[in-house]
Amino acid sequence: MNDLDNIPLDAVKGVGPARQKLFGRLGVRNVAEALRYLPRAYSDRREVTRIAEAQSDLPSLIVAEVVSVSLRMLSWRKSVLTVKVSDGTGDLYAAWFNQPYLKTRFAKGKPVALFGKITVGKDGRLQMASPEVELSPSATSPSPHLHRIVPIYPATEELSPNVIRTVMHRIVAQYADRVTEFLPSATRGSLRLLSLSEAIRNIHFPESLSLLEQARRRLIFQELFLLQCAAALRRKFVDAAVKDRPGEVRRPRDRADRFLSRLPFPLTSAQRRSIEEIQRDLASPHPMNRLVHGDVGCGKTIVAVWAVLRCISSGEQCALMAPTEILAGQHFSEISNLLNEDKCRTALLVGSSTGKDALRRQIARGDFDLVIGTHTLFQEGVRFRRLGLAIIDEQQRFGVAQRLRLYDKGDCPDLLVLSATPVPRTLCQTLYGDMDISVIDEMPPGRLPVQTERFSSSDLPAAYARLRETLCAGNRAYVVCPKVEEEASCERASAVETFRHLSRGVFSDMRVGLLYGTMPPLEKEEAIQRFRNAFLDILVTTTVIETGIDIPDAAAILITNGECFGLAQLHQMRGRVGRGGQQGYCLVVADPQTDAATERLRVFESTTDGFRIAIEDLRLRGVGEFFGTRQHGLPEVPAANIVEDPEMLQLARKEAFGVVKGDVPLSPSEKEALGAELQKTYGEKIRLGLV
Repeated sequence: MNDLDNIPLDAVKGVGPARQKLFGRLGVRNVAEALRYLPRAYSDRREVTRIAEAQSDLPSLIVAEVVSVSLRMLSWRKSVLTVKVSDGTGDLYAAWFNQPYLKTRFAKGKPVALFGKITVGKDGRLQMASPEVELSPSATSPSPHLHRIVPIYPATEELSPNVIRTVMHRIVAQYADRVTEFLPSATRGSLRLLSLSEAIRNIHFPESLSLLEQARRRLIFQELFLLQCAAALRRKFVDAAVKDRPGEVRRPRDRADRFLSRLPFPLTSAQRRSIEEIQRDLASPHPMNRLVHGDVGCGKTIVAVWAVLRCISSGEQCALMAPTEILAGQHFSEISNLLNEDKCRTALLVGSSTGKDALRRQIARGDFDLVIGTHTLFQEGVRFRRLGLAIIDEQQRFGVAQRLRLYDKGDCPDLLVLSATPVPRTLCQTLYGDMDISVIDEMPPGRLPVQTERFSSSDLPAAYARLRETLCAGNRAYVVCPKVEEEASCERASAVETFRHLSRGVFSDMRVGLLYGTMPPLEKEEAIQRFRNAFLDILVTTTVIETGIDIPDAAAILITNGECFGLAQLHQMRGRVGRGGQQGYCLVVADPQTDAATERLRVFESTTDGFRIAIEDLRLRGVGEFFGTRQHGLPEVPAANIVEDPEMLQLARKEAFGVVKGDVPLSPSEKEALGAELQKTYGEKIRLGLV
């Protein structure tokens, strides 16, 4: 929206420093952000209801004359203001509590419009408590609040819906026509889409239900279109790149295949299929750009290790990037053991590593075949002698820009991306349109589905008793809390308090340990190793174990305050147990207070299928949060539309790839506008050269 990002909110009438600060807490700091702050719902207030025809417990718009005004003081701080109105068909009594200053707004005989829910009192009188009110109403010149389809914005105690609506009405009226159109005119014409200005006006203050739906369609399409443009540009960049490494096609695979033959278990057919797809990519003159995704525990690491051996056999280096130090350390330990017989020189480079300068020099000399680390791998000071393969684990934790920075560390290195967020193939091909897709849709043989049980907080003793059963059978267990330290204002269990409670009380006869993300690295590693080596029975922890912790003997997990976690988080944590072939158990203690939390827990209890979990999580959370980098475009794509309307995805993909290929004509100004929007949303305009 170009210059609108530079117009502060206090430039709008009615927004002073205090209100600007309150809007800032909602993420609205300028006019552009205000236009992106979309209503959560709408209230149809176009039809006036006669008092005699009003139905109890239904919201109604009443237009009538004031008959009487009465203010009664119940105490020195409490009062009730009652206004009797009549429209000739009946009387209605409107009441406001503890707002005596409203009395001056009403005058006998003056017209007034009221909107609220009508109830019937014990005396049979029609009543309306704390209705929205408009003095001197006019249906020909409707206010932001009545006589129209009214937007309902997310509000706070400090900012009422009416205040937000009034400010938004002024902003839309003044600035909607100043937004920059970035969709190509050919695309808008062929798909009959509203202009961006029309869409913004009608998403905030719709002229009709039909135009509201058209506005939604336009905004959903443009978000998907931008997503697909970014994918098409990345695809174009990769397809144009050529690997310049001698003997690329003749890379030996004997070493990698011998590694597979030594494994104590057979690969699944899905793992073998993924390996063959990677083999074809490695033999191609163009760099590999492949996503391997599947459910928690499906065996992606083995596939990645095969690719590592395949590359280092020809003298190339590999880099594996993980989102956390714990996961990077886990990979280092696990892969080092797997490659013990292959004499693979492996290094760990994370933020807390000692002797980082010496490590960087060794990496630059080529002393290590495989470097495992966190985001430190793409820092400026890290250089590789000959980076042939970059692997990114849990890719949804990284943004596109981070991925490209690691890619820049070599001369067109192959890129392998791993994700434990499975998505149905057709949807995945669209959302990851720049990548080739491998899906591991089988679990290793012998893996039993984890049994999931739910308890309310009042049943916590029963949950502990159930956990003790698994411990007494010789198993180990996690207890997961949503916080590290307790706060006086929060009732959520904290890891520290839970550790004290369990180690000194409920499980004082057991060996209980503590692990959380901000612990010193050495203490974290010690806690993990003590649990791994069976010196602990219970590990009290936070979501730090969500990804990467692989301790096969852990058979049970108890998740406290389950309503605080997302669906994917719950599934990832459940995936930490039952990995050694034994029956796994997941106990969730939760007291959901919202419909969304109730639905998350219902889905979680009903299935262990990661693909179904992913679809429901996408529906509940939205695309940006689901894929780890919430977009900054207008607006967040409604997930239900992606799941239920795949045709919109295909339309956006076709148009976006047509633009990048040059099949959809763009004027110079359209190129500039689209490039600017992509740069703002994805930061890729300059990197990939749309304009």
